[in-house]
Amino acid sequence: MLGGDGVMRFIDSTSEITAASGYLFDYLVVNAADTTIETLTDENNVSLVEEWGLTSKNLSPGILLIGKNGARIRAVKVTDGSVIGYQSRDYGNLRV
Repeated sequence: MLGGDGVMRFIDSTSEITAASGYLFDYLVVNAADTTIETLTDENNVSLVEEWGLTSKNLSPGILLIGKNGARIRAVKVTDGSVIGYQSRDYGNLRV
């Protein structure tokens, strides 16, 4: 189990999560080989794609992506492949 009593959400190129959606993920796990991510923004509006140099990079399954300094992730756009987002119930931010 990825953790606690939260929920997991599958995110691929057909299921973009925008900042306005209200989702706040504790972390993401890369689910498929050669996953590329166009947008990855934490709750402090930090672009993690730029911060970590992920532009046009292929990510491997099992890589864990967490917001900078423990911030939760609020926006995700996957170009190829998929990730699984984990959202805990601890912060009262649960969206199903």
